[in-house]
Order: sequence, then C-alpha cells, then structure tokens
Amino acid sequence: MIPGMARSEPTVTFDADVLGRRRGGEETMVRGLLHGLASIELPFRVLAYVRDVAALEPRGQVTPVALPVGSNYARVAVALPRQLRRDRPALHHGNYVLPPRLPCPAVVTISDCSWAHLGESMPVADRLAFQRFVPWSAKRAAHVLTISEHARRELLELFPFLPEDGVTVLPLAVDPRFAPVPPDPGRFGLDGPYVVCLGAVQPRKNFGRLLEAWATLRARGTADGAVLAIAGRHKQDAPAFAAAADRLGIADTVRWLGYVDDADVPVLLAGARCLAFPSLYEGFGLPVVEAMASGCPVVTSDTTSLPEAAGGAAVLVDPLAPTAIADGIGRLLADAAERARLRELGLARVATLSWTHAAEVLAGAYERVIAATATR
Repeated sequence: MIPGMARSEPTVTFDADVLGRRRGGEETMVRGLLHGLASIELPFRVLAYVRDVAALEPRGQVTPVALPVGSNYARVAVALPRQLRRDRPALHHGNYVLPPRLPCPAVVTISDCSWAHLGESMPVADRLAFQRFVPWSAKRAAHVLTISEHARRELLELFPFLPEDGVTVLPLAVDPRFAPVPPDPGRFGLDGPYVVCLGAVQPRKNFGRLLEAWATLRARGTADGAVLAIAGRHKQDAPAFAAAADRLGIADTVRWLGYVDDADVPVLLAGARCLAFPSLYEGFGLPVVEAMASGCPVVTSDTTSLPEAAGGAAVLVDPLAPTAIADGIGRLLADAAERARLRELGLARVATLSWTHAAEVLAGAYERVIAATATR
C-alpha cells in the first residue's frame, strides 16, 4: 500500500507491464487509458504496475509501481500475486492473462482473438500460452474488456459462458502527438514520394501480399519514383519477407525502417502519400486512426475490426487479393483530389475519439465491479 493512503479509499491495480517495451498498439492503448484515467476525477487510486517507473509519469490518481521481473511467466505467477497481496486492491485489471491466487475481483482486457483464429501466425510458445490462459482468465474475471464491437462479438461466440453484458468495449483514441505536421522525409532516408506501412514485421500484418501488390504497381508504372517504407520491429518470418522482395524484383524500392520511435511516427505519416495497412486481423487497428490524425489517407482491409476503425474514411480492400491491395494504393498514388478528400474525412473521424471518454467507460466498468463485490 502507498504510504499515507487512506484505507477507506479503494485501490485499483492495473497491469501496465507493456509500457516502455516497444509493444506497438498494445502499449499505446495502455498508455492512453492510464493518461485518460489521470485526467478525470476518480473515487479510487490506480496503481500501474510497470517494469520501470520512468515509463509512466505519476499524474492525478495514477501512480506507477515498479514490478521488475526478468521472466514474464515468473512475473505473472509469483511477483504479481505477491504485489497484489501487499497492495490489497479492491480490483485488479489484467491484460489477456490474470495471475493465479487472486486476492480480489479482477477485470481482464482481451483485445482480440487472433490467438484462436490466426494462431499459425504466432510463435508456437505464445500461441499455446494464449490458448490455455486466456480462456482460463476470462472465466475467472468479474468482467471482460475489449476494444471493438467486432472483438466483442468474437469473444461472446468463443466463450459461451460470458453473458451479453459481461463484455464492455473501450473506445480507443489517438495520442495528441498525431497531427498534421511538416513532413521531414530526409529524417528517414526517404528522398521522394513514399507509401508507408506501420506494424511489426510478422505474418499477421500480411506483408507477403503487400509486397506482391507493390510489385504489381511497379509493373503497371503506377508507383514509378515511389518507395514502400515499412516501419516496425522485425519479428517472426521477417527475413522471409526481405527475401520475397528480392524475388519479386522490388528490393530497391522497399525501405525497411525497423522500429521508428513514437515521437517520429507522426512525421513519417505526414510525409506519406498514404498508409497501406492490409492486415489480416486486428482487434481495432490503431495505425489506421493514427494515420488519419496525421493527415495521411488510408488503405486498409475490409475484414475484422478495420472497417470499424476506419469509420467510412478509408479505402477498404480485400487483404487476401494482392491485386485489390494494389488497386487501392494505386488509386491514392494517382489521384491527389482523392487523397485530399480522404484526408478531410480522416481528420473528422478521429475528432470523435477521446482517451478521456475511453477512461470514463473504463472507470464506469471498475465502479460497477467494485459495487457488485461490496453488495455480495
């Protein structure tokens, strides 16, 4: 327990272990929710468990608490239950997996069900862990949180034991740093027009078909003088994608930027002709709305949650058809008026999103669980 904290004031603990670990959309979501909680009045304190307290500034009712453990399995199985016994929260908020021996009620965020529907795209150890522990955690949770209506429907289908009102959608938003800013392509070694793709380099992001689509555009002459800039951590199968670019004869027009620092992503987006994001599966698709907020038109998939994220402000394509992906990208490369139209639609779309609103929805879920527990 934090020294000086009144025992009558409930405590909520939040597993924020992803912060500071370059975990893409998952880290963005956790940081946004915690910043949102810090900006509103709360009837409880929030202790955010992080590996390093430097990863989160204490603000409002949100305080970072260091929980550094080398092994994530040891952290969940041993260190986290020990810390929970020490802090004695009224509620714990986990991410995908809840620890054993919970001393209090818990909610769990399950952002998507890719581990169930697209497990072959994950490392085997990760897939097996998710398939075993996510259902186990959902069954033990007092409430489940997710990030889109599509993900909510999948969870209710996958877990029949969940009641209709047992899953709440948190409406994600965009960090204020994403805004139309002056482009600076030289910062990334890009000296001409480019299409950008954001996302960890792994099979689920559909890089194989995106590269085929880029080869089609080059063959048509639509992408002459342009490059495809891919920004994201290299994960499984990354070397195979580089080899595919070689085999397709487009290696000289593909730039593998690796991980781009969060502060630089808005500049990268601002200079792009469009974002190409033909992912096979997303729980929401934060790069879509981040690009829109940066004034970058978007081409994305017409499946899973991506039409929901796009909100009618993007070109939607079949992610299984490289020709369709090529058509969508080519449309924006060739038509400045269409780029301008989608830019305005995208800015209007993201204006409806707010981390404060997301935090209010989250805080409401916390309060309902805490109240129900007190009643019992």
